[in-house]
Amino acid sequence: IGDFGNDEIACYVRLTQNWRSYCGEALEKYLTPAGIRDGVLTLTIPHSGLLSMINPSIELIHAKIRESFGEDFCKEIRIISGGRRTRQSKSLG
Repeated sequence: IGDFGNDEIACYVRLTQNWRSYCGEALEKYLTPAGIRDGVLTLTIPHSGLLSMINPSIELIHAKIRESFGEDFCKEIRIISGGRRTRQSKSLG
């Protein structure tokens, strides 16, 4: 029997490497895996205003993850706003 903590990390690495296959091409640019701990997968979005666009897809993403990794790896998904992206300012000159 292996240490689940190490298994969780190995699965998380595999999840992040194949993230597009779980969330789809359209959501990949908005939804980013931020970590997993005790079966809770945390995803970040750049702005909380995107929640209404992303929420309908969370159950499908969760189902795909459970199908690939089993029930114990990802028991819950939490979404947090916090992707820090910098805006590029235009020169007015």
